[in-house]
Amino acid sequence: MASPSAAGVEKERTQRLAMSVPKDAVAVYGFQTPDNASPQPVNTAPGFLGFTSFSGIYDEARSNLSLLHPQTVTVSLDFEARKDPKEARRSQMLTPAVLETCLVVLRHIPDEKRGRSLFKAHYNLCDGWTQPVALKTLNALYKVYGDYFDESRDDVKLAKLAHIICENTRRPFSENERDPVKWAAQFSGHNTRWETLGVLFTYWRMGAIVHDYTQQPFGPVGSMSCWFTRKHEMHQQCLKNCAELARAHSESGNTMLLYVFFKRMILESVSAGDASLSCWQYHAESVSLMTFLGLHAETNTEPYIPSLASETRRRLFYCVYNIDKVVSSFVGRPPMISRRYFSTPPPLDLRDEYLLADEATMMEGVAALDANGWNTEGALYPTTIIRARVKMASIRDEIMEIAVGNGTTSIEALLNIKAQHLAIWASFPDVLILKPDDIKDASLEMATLYSRIIIRLEYLQNLFFLERLLVRRGHNSSGELLSVSFDMVTTTLMTWTNMDRLGIVQSDLKWLVMAFAAPGGGILCLELLEPTLHGTHPDNPSIDRSRIVQNLSLLVGFLEWVGDEAPNGNLCAHCRALVQHVLDQTLNPPPEGAPGLEMADFDFSTQTDFNFELLDTFDWLRPENMPAA
Repeated sequence: MASPSAAGVEKERTQRLAMSVPKDAVAVYGFQTPDNASPQPVNTAPGFLGFTSFSGIYDEARSNLSLLHPQTVTVSLDFEARKDPKEARRSQMLTPAVLETCLVVLRHIPDEKRGRSLFKAHYNLCDGWTQPVALKTLNALYKVYGDYFDESRDDVKLAKLAHIICENTRRPFSENERDPVKWAAQFSGHNTRWETLGVLFTYWRMGAIVHDYTQQPFGPVGSMSCWFTRKHEMHQQCLKNCAELARAHSESGNTMLLYVFFKRMILESVSAGDASLSCWQYHAESVSLMTFLGLHAETNTEPYIPSLASETRRRLFYCVYNIDKVVSSFVGRPPMISRRYFSTPPPLDLRDEYLLADEATMMEGVAALDANGWNTEGALYPTTIIRARVKMASIRDEIMEIAVGNGTTSIEALLNIKAQHLAIWASFPDVLILKPDDIKDASLEMATLYSRIIIRLEYLQNLFFLERLLVRRGHNSSGELLSVSFDMVTTTLMTWTNMDRLGIVQSDLKWLVMAFAAPGGGILCLELLEPTLHGTHPDNPSIDRSRIVQNLSLLVGFLEWVGDEAPNGNLCAHCRALVQHVLDQTLNPPPEGAPGLEMADFDFSTQTDFNFELLDTFDWLRPENMPAA
């Protein structure tokens, strides 16, 4: 944080900058500097209004009236706030503080060479946005405003650009524009908005992370000097600034802003950890904006004619819905949106290129889908992954209702959910399924390999939760729980022992180890403490006591690689200490005559150095949670 004197100098410099804009520029660009002025949206729309809303009964009455008296002109309920001349003038003002926020963003936009390099470095096959659209936006930005971002960038010039972007952001955004060119033109080139820059900063920030990992691929994740440089931190701060500026200058938010909110939460999990309050708050804002925009309440009209805009909304809704289940299960907190409260159909399994084509070409792609909505080309598209994860997320939603809810659920009900989950897995196209030799297949693209690993892990994790719930209810499922746990740990360890194949997603490994390997490792620890195997596992011959020890030893190394300083580092340290303790007790037998090792010796629930409140991963080790014999 800057010293008071430095902050004062910066404030004075910004005020001089605002005053230095020529009078004709003030007239044209609208700069004003009163301290009590702040950008406010001229209009405040109420957002999506559902069945129980105050407007619902009036909409129903109006509909009935039009049926009885078609010739009657009915009054439209327009809840948009009227434009107040004073508010309109006020919205044109930029305070020194707001102007400085704008300038911070514009100063840190990379030059064209660096910007293109960072954009290219990051490729997320399932990030909720259409990457060809993002690339076209990048091209348009540098084509129209590229000279603003060279080495000699000038603050006065950037200040004028800041006002242009603020004015663009105030313009209405048409969510339902069917023409892909017109839809993208609303936020590209001369129409660049703060949301536009927010989208690009997500790519630049993730590209910077990938760049740092690939420069030192085998360094510890916690080496902050390696990859969390000041410049890259500023990329993330600029993303947050773009989100705030867009919200301040826009009427009520839009799909682009939702994407920025969504990626802001993802990046916060990378920097602050998945269990952090800031990550949880950003996720809550994403869900709030998503439901405000009504993305959860789309109904499937027949025939459905997709567009770039409509498919983007569907993709983004399901990305937020899926991540809701991911973070909720990670921290053991109630999900923020339930499957019971949405009707939006999943996106179609189409190539991005179809979304950018004319309607006739797009409908050709739709006609080529199979009866279940999957593409028939055997290809792995962004929506292929989204659709698969969403199907499993809906099962996860049912599981979370049982796991963190107060109701009672029978063993039969849990077995029915498990059967549904197995049926969903069996229905997936072959392109989604991880094969034993995939990790050794040099011809398999990294993105495809990693996507298959994630889908496999999420499938196993659902089974893991179900088997735990069954064991707690007295069902004889401990053997299946051990098998699922072993597979979950083995699959996760595959990502660490093959980092050379997964170089550009190394930033995800610290999350993978805590989300998947740590919970599975807890069950393996329990097996060492209270053995149930006599030889090999009856259903999985690869599981024996030796392999369990080997996997747990690798898990300790994986957790140590993450490092204590990394996000989630404290959680990793606690898990590492626990697993190491179990291994030490198992491999170093007590002296002759000493009492044998008992589960009660590991009263982890009372240890102050293991944080169960942040991560409810090992709660099955607590004595009060063990099923009765």
